[in-house]
Amino acid sequence: MSTEVKVGILFVAIMLLAIGVGLFLSNAGARWGTYHITLHFKDTKGLQTGADVLLSGVSIGKVAAVDLAPDPRFPELPVVVTLSLRRKVKLFNSDQFVIDQGALLGDRYVSVLRPSREQLTEAGQARGSELPPNSNLAGGPAQGFADLSGQATQFMGQAQASMNMLTGTYANEEIRKSIMVFMANASRASGQLEAITKGTARLLASLNRMVDLNQTVVNRSMGNVEVATKEIKVAAEQINGMIKSVSTGPLPAQLLITVANIRKSSDEMRASAELIRGMLANPTTQKRIDETVGNVCDITASLRSVTASLEKMATDPTVSNNLKETLANLQVTTENLKQISITSREFITDKQNLENLRQTLDNLRQASAEGITLTRKATGTLQRVDDTMNELGNITETASPRRTTTRLRMEVSNEHALRGDVDIDLNWATDPRNFWRVGVRGVGRGSALDLQRGLALGSRSLVRAGLIGGKLGAGLEYEIGSGTRVELEAWNPDENRLDLRSYFGLGGGWELTAGVDRLLHENDPFIGVQRVIYSERTK
Repeated sequence: MSTEVKVGILFVAIMLLAIGVGLFLSNAGARWGTYHITLHFKDTKGLQTGADVLLSGVSIGKVAAVDLAPDPRFPELPVVVTLSLRRKVKLFNSDQFVIDQGALLGDRYVSVLRPSREQLTEAGQARGSELPPNSNLAGGPAQGFADLSGQATQFMGQAQASMNMLTGTYANEEIRKSIMVFMANASRASGQLEAITKGTARLLASLNRMVDLNQTVVNRSMGNVEVATKEIKVAAEQINGMIKSVSTGPLPAQLLITVANIRKSSDEMRASAELIRGMLANPTTQKRIDETVGNVCDITASLRSVTASLEKMATDPTVSNNLKETLANLQVTTENLKQISITSREFITDKQNLENLRQTLDNLRQASAEGITLTRKATGTLQRVDDTMNELGNITETASPRRTTTRLRMEVSNEHALRGDVDIDLNWATDPRNFWRVGVRGVGRGSALDLQRGLALGSRSLVRAGLIGGKLGAGLEYEIGSGTRVELEAWNPDENRLDLRSYFGLGGGWELTAGVDRLLHENDPFIGVQRVIYSERTK
């Protein structure tokens, strides 16, 4: 082999080696096994190139670039973030991309939030198709510590505004005088706390004499009492310190509200004193006061007798044993309360529980709004029915019924939310159980006609037949007792629907309703109230 050929082969080998080293240093080999996705954000909160992309806490790629490049498809998201992801990692249309931060001073990264199958099912969504390479998506808002600075700035602004308002309010001379009166009252309250502390010490001495037979339990209880006594003393000192600090420092907003409430209470007490002074001038009131004083004397004698009985009980060994047992039970109860407190704290700090509670409150708020709307619609319907009945009464007096019974019912169930019904019973016969019923079921939400004929079966029962909710059906009612009855309705032959409802009188024309719709099928329980208005012809 000639020297020129050897030199050529060596040159080619050096070039191949240089190309390999260049590819290694430029990470080109890594790029061959990756694909890119472009995200659009309003603000990246300081996200840097090279930051991690995490899915369930596992790194699946890096941030390749962060640039300002407004896109007309995303007018309010001017920041473009390019992600370089491992090709074997699959992402879906249902995934969300947000900027997060590991700790207060930690590095920011892009987090891929993938909802679980249960969450997608609850939201009525599907997983979606796989994201193709070079997709353009809108990123979500910053989460965790990444959004903490903005919230802190907002909080500081609100705090400054509150401080300015408090400073201006404290400059009012009348409010300042009211505060000084409140401070004096608080000082007297502090003295009362010290008196309570001394009384607790005397109670401690009495208990020591009574329970010396069970020293272990008593010592534990007495230790708790001593701790409570010290805490009361500390509370008294804190109140005194609070009084001094408040008198020279910014006034808390709640203290201003308290001063206003105290002034309002003072005015009400002054009015009450005037009323009491007038009552005392009345001879009848004076006589009642004398009788009350006599009753107080009798009660005092009774208390003296009870005190003697208590002293006798204090020296009774049986009572002492019972007291020991009570103290032991009290200790067990304290432990149980401690466990309950721990459990309650865990429940309150659980994010899922808080979210469920928030969702429940939203549902209640929505149900309340629907109830108000439904009540208005039912009131309007009832008013129209009343107007119609009045017009019918003006047309002919002889055709008007002897008795009219109007029922406005509102019920709520798990499946069908809030529903309102309006029924009117027209009675021409002497027996109130023989009537015609006309009304509307489901006011404002799929309203349907009620038109039935009611006939008495016995002394406590009647049967109804006709249209129930616009469908053929029949009902049976039975009176259990005064103000309590049950009814069973079979209607809508297409569904063979069977409803069970009970009524409980509350007084004043109000009744509580409860029962089950679609009995033996869906078994949808419900509860509600009914307002009953009776009207009889006077002529």
